[in-house]
Amino acid sequence: MASLIDTFIYGFFVYIALILFVAGLAYRWVRNRFSWTAMSSELMEMRVLGATSVPLHYAIIVLLIVHIGGVATGFGVSSLKLMSLWVAGAVAGIIAIYGAFVALIRRIIFPSVRSMSKAEDYIILILLILILALGLYQYAAVGVGGLYPILARWFKGVFIGSPNIEPLAYLPWWIKLHTFLAMLFVAYWPFTKLAGMISYPITYITRKYQVIRLQRRMYK
Repeated sequence: MASLIDTFIYGFFVYIALILFVAGLAYRWVRNRFSWTAMSSELMEMRVLGATSVPLHYAIIVLLIVHIGGVATGFGVSSLKLMSLWVAGAVAGIIAIYGAFVALIRRIIFPSVRSMSKAEDYIILILLILILALGLYQYAAVGVGGLYPILARWFKGVFIGSPNIEPLAYLPWWIKLHTFLAMLFVAYWPFTKLAGMISYPITYITRKYQVIRLQRRMYK
């Protein structure tokens, strides 16, 4: 039987996270579009950033594909696609948690980077590390094969307004915490510099050319 915590996470908070994600991005785009981009720390420190930023971003993209593919379709345990997802998710998870941990240490030990960092920078990285750590523990402890069919039914139920919560009540606590933190991350996303990750410069290819001229000063 589903407890109050299960009902809150899988039947209530999931809708809060989705509403905040969509409404927050829309509000920020309309009301404060100039804050859409992130404050880059590249000029403050480049060596560590270059070694972690690119692998971290690509690993997160792979993890998103793995989760969306697994949860949305509910691959069976014996499926070859499930095994490929498992391997891709495990490798991407290790790379991502390494990148997030080093990025957090970078913001702490380099005074120039620390001086320009905001609270959201630390919150994002700490949340990401916790989510990844719980996800990797889940991979090592119970795997993910049996979860996909259950989560797929719940995921589809969310979008029709009737989430199937009862089977999720038997999941271990770390999986529930992993899910809750992931939802919290999604809800917090629009109010941080991560908002720029979902945008694409569509108007860039249709805008007018920017004319740049070299100004030469003539001296007598």
